[in-house]
Amino acid sequence: MARDEISVLRELHAALGTAKCEAGKLQRLVCGVTVKVNDTHESIQFVLGAELDSYNRWSKTHGLTGTTHEHRVHHRMVSGPVRIPLHELRSNQEAVTAVTSTMLVYVFILVLTGVLHRDISEENTLAIRDKDSMILGVLIDYDNTVPRNDERNKENPGH
Repeated sequence: MARDEISVLRELHAALGTAKCEAGKLQRLVCGVTVKVNDTHESIQFVLGAELDSYNRWSKTHGLTGTTHEHRVHHRMVSGPVRIPLHELRSNQEAVTAVTSTMLVYVFILVLTGVLHRDISEENTLAIRDKDSMILGVLIDYDNTVPRNDERNKENPGH
């Protein structure tokens, strides 16, 4: 079962604390909301920081009153920094730099938190240009993560 990516990002940032990865960028959660709909029951789980709680427009499940959809969960999040897909980079060298940087970010996360990403792909490997126009990699899409010692890893080790 896929995990809630919003919660995973919050857990990762909490576990990393003030540790910084100079080789790349960790996806940063700006804000997010999870809307859960079970039968006709609607609820919303806030994952916004206390400073954003005053935004009551995010406290209602607009358009969902009286729905009959079962077990539907919608995740909406804003994250940063703004990223560039690999196919939009200027050269093969920039793409290789972005992928290398992304793998270094992944090793950084794995060593410090013990969390396996389990969905590293071209679509989840993006790039940013820093203030000096250097390419840095960003790994996104953390909803398939599991702890390194999770039982699911024993079925397909190295997957």
